Amino acid sequence: MGADPMMTGTGWWARGAAVALAVGAALAFLGPFGTFTDLAPAERWAYWLVLTVLMWAQTATAFQALRLSRAVRRWPLLLQAATASALGAVPTTFEVAYAEGLLRVGGVLTPRSLAETYGYVAVVALGLFVPLVVVRGPRPSPPAEPPVLPPELRRPVLALSAEDHYLRVHGPAGDTLIHHRFSDAVRALGDSGVQVHRSWWVARDAVRRVERIGERTVLVLDRGLRVPVSRTYALAARQTGLLGD
Repeated sequence: MGADPMMTGTGWWARGAAVALAVGAALAFLGPFGTFTDLAPAERWAYWLVLTVLMWAQTATAFQALRLSRAVRRWPLLLQAATASALGAVPTTFEVAYAEGLLRVGGVLTPRSLAETYGYVAVVALGLFVPLVVVRGPRPSPPAEPPVLPPELRRPVLALSAEDHYLRVHGPAGDTLIHHRFSDAVRALGDSGVQVHRSWWVARDAVRRVERIGERTVLVLDRGLRVPVSRTYALAARQTGLLGD
């Protein structure tokens, strides 16, 4: 069980830090827990921005450390995030206590006051970190499966022609009408040929000569098959050398 690419790398860390800054700014603006009245505006903004980012960084570090364990990676993602939030809140509790001592006159630091502070910090950590982990945005799309070609397109093909919703496959021994999209067949056959008309594709090595009748250009293939070249596709045919000029 490898690491989830959606939760690793600089992009994941940068996205989380940006969200932490936004949450810190919102808390600084609102000034909860008495910080709006007790702190000057500059102190309040520094208090919430610094502590929120620290809490995010410490919680994210705990999360990544927990996920080094195969056993933890088998836990539900919500439980992983909640456990990391509980662990990340521990150092943040002491950082909050230190900031409180610097910016506000508080009482004596006691186990009870630390426990209360931890409770407040853990709630904020859970509210910030859990959504960031659980709601991870769009997952990368799985690679597209290669198209399954009909048997007629896996044989030597001289040309293809579209007929309504059907495709006529011209081969060395004759032609066959199959139910297949012309555009899908052209894409599947790739560089082995060139589309020379809205409804015609020819194999590169099947062209025997080029005929010009007035302004019309016709490719003559094996078996005497004649394929028109339209003005729209003439440039592509000329660039691949099919027109000989």
